[in-house]
Amino acid sequence: RHIFLLLALIAIFVRVPALGEFMTVDEPNCMVRSGEYYDKLFTQLDPSGTYVTTHPGATLNWIAGAGIALREAQLGKGVDTSNITDFRVYALVPVVLVLSLLIAAVGIYCMRLFGRGAGWLSALFLVFDPYLVGLTQIVHVDAFLALSMATAMLAFLWSLKMQGKQRTKHLLVSGLFAGFALATKMLPALWLFPIMTAYLLWDNGRGVVAQWQFIVRTLGLLFGTTMLVFVVLWPALWSQPDGLHKPIARDTANVITDEHVALEVAEDPIEPASFYGRTFLGRVTPAVQILVIISVVWLFYNAFVKRQFSRIDWLVLYSVGFLVGISLIAKKSDRYGLPALVMFLIISGPVLEFFLRKFLAKAKTVYVAVIIAILLLGQLVMWSPYAIAYNNPLFLNVRPLSQQGWGEGLDAAARWINEQPFDERLHIASWYPSVIENYFEGRTFSLSSREDHRVGYVVTYRNMGGRAQDT
Repeated sequence: RHIFLLLALIAIFVRVPALGEFMTVDEPNCMVRSGEYYDKLFTQLDPSGTYVTTHPGATLNWIAGAGIALREAQLGKGVDTSNITDFRVYALVPVVLVLSLLIAAVGIYCMRLFGRGAGWLSALFLVFDPYLVGLTQIVHVDAFLALSMATAMLAFLWSLKMQGKQRTKHLLVSGLFAGFALATKMLPALWLFPIMTAYLLWDNGRGVVAQWQFIVRTLGLLFGTTMLVFVVLWPALWSQPDGLHKPIARDTANVITDEHVALEVAEDPIEPASFYGRTFLGRVTPAVQILVIISVVWLFYNAFVKRQFSRIDWLVLYSVGFLVGISLIAKKSDRYGLPALVMFLIISGPVLEFFLRKFLAKAKTVYVAVIIAILLLGQLVMWSPYAIAYNNPLFLNVRPLSQQGWGEGLDAAARWINEQPFDERLHIASWYPSVIENYFEGRTFSLSSREDHRVGYVVTYRNMGGRAQDT
């Protein structure tokens, strides 16, 4: 319990300093949706109104919406895109608290599965990884999905080491977090079920009737708990379960077949086959890349030489299989690969610990762990407050331009313009106006209005090179 609280506090500590310093382009919509979620459910008593998208984003809506509802009660007005700054901190605080608790939960399961030393190393990678830090400082769904999936997978593996009530307890925990993941982003969360089933069949499928009964009971409890949590978290299913299958099928088909608007005619179009390989090169730190490559080599050695798989091998399969699966989907973004990137951080702990034990005396490994923590913190400080923009220094331009920025940095541009001699009657035209207008003291137009005579400054953005020209 003390270790759990310590990990959560450290995670909070490294995320709070830059909280609210920047904004991504999707956050205003996420905040408005979260506010509407509570309004529909508790004010209008209309559970069907909680259907906004088939994401469905319900986990985020519950957590961010709680803070927004509190602020709405204080101000006596609802959240909308014109007053986002009045609600931002109230939405961010519960999000960061819950995500930090999730990181701590993942760390605890790592310690149980791999031992305290390896678990601590995994936890340190999770706490200090710059890209993950950035994605846990915003009001968005991807960090909830990745950490919920990781917790579900690790709890599942741990449950199979337990017996009796302890096995049931941790299997229920796995189902709980699988339900969280499903209620956050339905389509990618489904990957949990084939990988869990495959592991269970590999671990127990020997043709013995008793083992097959155990497999069926285990999967039944797991899937049953998952679906129960999913239905509880998404109230739209309470009132119109039969009416949702058509929009879910339509939206799922769109995600699978439609890429982001006009990327195919952009200056730097996405290359689908290599996209998530480039994400791995660009978003993962060099040390973790080396450890992940070692783990993949380890997997092949175990598979073809030793003819066996370890739990770490299965986590490698979880990560690589997830990236392969989402590579087949047309709509792509770096952050969509986060469930795999988070598992890479987890894998790195036991791999690093193996080499530390092999080449260093046990007493020295503690000092090495402290040095690693300091180095990780230093790396994070170098990127603050824009940890979300992290790019591996060894592969600076490996990612397509469309992925190089999500609105972060426009706040700095707005602050700079605010400090210039500026006629208050003049306005600015900007890429991502919904972001910069929250920091600029004047009026903001979209970039398509840049020829308007009232526009005094035009703000462009790096990822424009990855999009089609505006019209």
